[in-house]
Amino acid sequence: MFSAGNFYLGLTTHKGKTSKNLFSEFNIGLDHFSFEVKSKKDLENALEFFDKNKIPHGNIDELSNGLLILVFREPDNIQLELCCKEQ
Repeated sequence: MFSAGNFYLGLTTHKGKTSKNLFSEFNIGLDHFSFEVKSKKDLENALEFFDKNKIPHGNIDELSNGLLILVFREPDNIQLELCCKEQ
């Protein structure tokens, strides 16, 4: 994981897990997009919005670098995440 200001770049491999159907982060190329929000409260508000609108999503998780993330997918199956540094 690399960061420069508000830009984060994570590199990884997914050997042997490719898919030809919907978008898959296991294929070569894009893994996901991440958008920074200001606070954990913004992540909690997003959870409420997703639940109210029946949008599938994960939980708010903390990565090893202290970043909080909330993962969901757009209609083409591209993984999106909202993230923030806990303040």
